[in-house]
Amino acid sequence: MINILCYGDSNTYGYNPLNGKRFGINERWTGRLQSMLGRNYKIIEEGLNGRTTVLDDPLDKNKNGVEYFDVALNSNYPVDLVVIMLGSNDLKIRFNMPVIDIAYGAGKIVDKAINISKLKNKEHKPCKVLLVSPIHIGKNIEKSIYCESFGGNVARDKSLQFSKYYKQVAKDYGVYFMDAGFYVNPSQEDSLHLDKEGHRILAYAFKDKIKEIME
Repeated sequence: MINILCYGDSNTYGYNPLNGKRFGINERWTGRLQSMLGRNYKIIEEGLNGRTTVLDDPLDKNKNGVEYFDVALNSNYPVDLVVIMLGSNDLKIRFNMPVIDIAYGAGKIVDKAINISKLKNKEHKPCKVLLVSPIHIGKNIEKSIYCESFGGNVARDKSLQFSKYYKQVAKDYGVYFMDAGFYVNPSQEDSLHLDKEGHRILAYAFKDKIKEIME
């Protein structure tokens, strides 16, 4: 069985922008992906609302992605592929983070994935890693309940640069890259989270990319 650890934030957790609850297992992209890939694959969900790449949020504890990653990988090992999709929450205005630094933060998690798995493997071979640049902030962010915390269009403009910098970080570390924003947009409801259709589309994109990587 091929074990795939999906490490992300609310768009991996499956936050439903319509009601604030969680999409069902057969609705969120991770669950759909499991169904598409079949019994030879195991999708391990490690999504958390509010998770950042490397930042401690003074208003939301225990959301530092790089700090928790060791636990996530070690508790689910052996892992053949780690999918990392983080960075949207780093756009919150209180962090004031340039996009290049957000990408470097994601790179710190990539580095851990490589080195931890390398140490755990008897042949010192690291697991494969897919770094995913997050979806863009939506055009209607100024009308969203998240407008103030994300700084409105400031966050949207930054999010449009995700792909450029994440692709470079993936290249620097020699890992695989995928641009989630190429395939899907956030919901009309809050301009930040995927709706049910977005999860469906993203699942198909991940299926094709994972098949390309693992087969």
